[in-house]
Amino acid sequence: MPDEDDSPASKVTFSERLLTDDDRREARAFVGFGFWFFPAMTATVVVIVAGLMLFGEIEKSLGWILLVLFGPLTYFLAASRLRQYGRVKDDLAGGKVLVFKGAPGWVYADRSGFTYVRFAGFDADIRVPNDVFRELQDANLVALAVLPTSNLAVEVHIEHGLGLGFTAN
Repeated sequence: MPDEDDSPASKVTFSERLLTDDDRREARAFVGFGFWFFPAMTATVVVIVAGLMLFGEIEKSLGWILLVLFGPLTYFLAASRLRQYGRVKDDLAGGKVLVFKGAPGWVYADRSGFTYVRFAGFDADIRVPNDVFRELQDANLVALAVLPTSNLAVEVHIEHGLGLGFTAN
């Protein structure tokens, strides 16, 4: 009797192809409005609180508490997003895409609302479009075209049951 790890469904295959214009558009969509929303929102709160403190509209003690809460949060969110954006930019300049095919091991959404998939035996999380979350949870086989450094899926092909397919790009 074969081990569970030797089943064809648990194998992940890799290949490489060139980046297409559709892939570039999809990658740019990942770093659009939703990507920058939370860092911009916290930065806006910091600027508003600092302005209100400067013009004496709120107590300085309350202003300092808000600045201490939102200042570091803004810094870490912005630094993280800038680092991720740099990886995407480097991947687009590199011009290559890795294609993974296999059964998804784990599909989840993190606290920031982004959706990720992880293949069995592969320890990197791949960010996928949020609208394919339910489809990925029910999938038997998935093919993902992924930017190698940033781990962004620019093309998603999902198969259910007897080979019925769903493609999102």
